[in-house]
Amino acid sequence: TAPRMQYRSFYLDDQMSGYDFYGNTVINASTGVLLGGGRRYYDHRRSDGLNLLQQHSGRYILVQNARQLASQARDAPGKPMLGLFADEDMDYEIDRVHRSSQGSGGEVQPSLAEMVEVALGRLSAHERGFCLVVEGSRIDHGGHDNDAAAAAWDALAYNDAFASVVALTQGSPAGRGALVVSIADHSTGGLTLGLQTGSDRQVFVCRAPVCGPRALCRAASVSVNACSLSRVFRD
Repeated sequence: TAPRMQYRSFYLDDQMSGYDFYGNTVINASTGVLLGGGRRYYDHRRSDGLNLLQQHSGRYILVQNARQLASQARDAPGKPMLGLFADEDMDYEIDRVHRSSQGSGGEVQPSLAEMVEVALGRLSAHERGFCLVVEGSRIDHGGHDNDAAAAAWDALAYNDAFASVVALTQGSPAGRGALVVSIADHSTGGLTLGLQTGSDRQVFVCRAPVCGPRALCRAASVSVNACSLSRVFRD
């Protein structure tokens, strides 16, 4: 059985947003690995003025980019790891790939598969077992935005992460007996290749990494740039 998670008591008042409350609750839980975005809900920018990163500075291994995640993946195995790689949402995968190709210094975000591999590596040391929850959360956002390439690339990133889970659980003694479950959430937005902006002009989304993050082709009528979906059609 997995270690029991124990939560301290918190209350939600008019001075604390829902995201701030979530950050407060999660950082005080017995969580072994927590990786994702939402940095501003843990630092001095919180609505209640608390800086949870300072308050818990000695409790977690804090990593904030892909380089730090890779270099500290095996540090202090018994110590919880907190990875905050974006102030708000993580980048869409197609934008993350573009920024990585441009050499964005130390601010490059890890892929979902990279986060999964580090999480499994750290949690597999738990003799009593563990529970790891992984979400391809930005697939839903791509649907809301009617951004076909963003949704598709994040779906493919989820597939890569799932393949890593299967390989790591089946290929190691620690993974024997592991139960791996993958389920769909829902579809959002009535996804199309075009993005309707509310004006008379249709905006077609050009999502090639070489064109830059969230590049748009604005014209009354334009063909969707085939390279924006090249990986989707290839895979």
